[in-house]
Amino acid sequence: MEEKELRRADFLTSLVLVAFGVWVLREAFKMPLRGSYAGVKNVWYVSPALFPIIVGVFIILLGTLLLVHAIRSGGAAFFVHRLRHIGLQKVANERNLRFLAVLLALGTFVYLFIPRVDFFLAGALFLLYTISAFSMEDVDLLKRFAKLYALGSLLFAIVAGGFHRFLAFLPFPNDVLALVFLGVYVGYGLARTRAHGALRQKFVQSISVALLVPLLLCVSFRFFLLVPLPREGLIMGGLYRLYYALFR
Repeated sequence: MEEKELRRADFLTSLVLVAFGVWVLREAFKMPLRGSYAGVKNVWYVSPALFPIIVGVFIILLGTLLLVHAIRSGGAAFFVHRLRHIGLQKVANERNLRFLAVLLALGTFVYLFIPRVDFFLAGALFLLYTISAFSMEDVDLLKRFAKLYALGSLLFAIVAGGFHRFLAFLPFPNDVLALVFLGVYVGYGLARTRAHGALRQKFVQSISVALLVPLLLCVSFRFFLLVPLPREGLIMGGLYRLYYALFR
């Protein structure tokens, strides 16, 4: 893709991110920020709304920064120009792959993984896919990573939705499936970038960020702020055991 096409895709992506962040904030503010329960008064910093509010604010902030960059680099102007000179059919072709890939990431994260998988694994999958797919600015890798992520998400939905009874012997079957998916993605990415030193380094950095950020969020919110996470399972269980072994 040419530079203008990339900036146009950034413009579309930023609009989706800002809209999604606004929706997250809207839903978060429906939760109680403070109140009394069973005679115990809860303060705002232990509210379950705190975490989604922070996530929504950061998504809006990052989307706004991307929007400003896209406007300054001519992405918005090029987007308007393209709409004026091409038809709807051409607008919806593979040049909007980045836009569709973002929708895939957000949709699966919110509606597939968050309700069913340990928050650490859901966050790691989301971050690893988005960072690795978009940080390299390689169209071929973006297509391959998007196809792999879409296929893995589809298989996870099928197995977790229709065949979970066959995995009942596992303590956290959905978490195990997500962990396998994460391992397959890491292995595939390392294999695809093996012959390219710069891309390999970026992918390794993507792995580091994708694992470190959810870990810091889980530890800080669950053990210091005492805010329950959307879903706690295999990884959080291990963190609980480690925490009580060290500090209790």
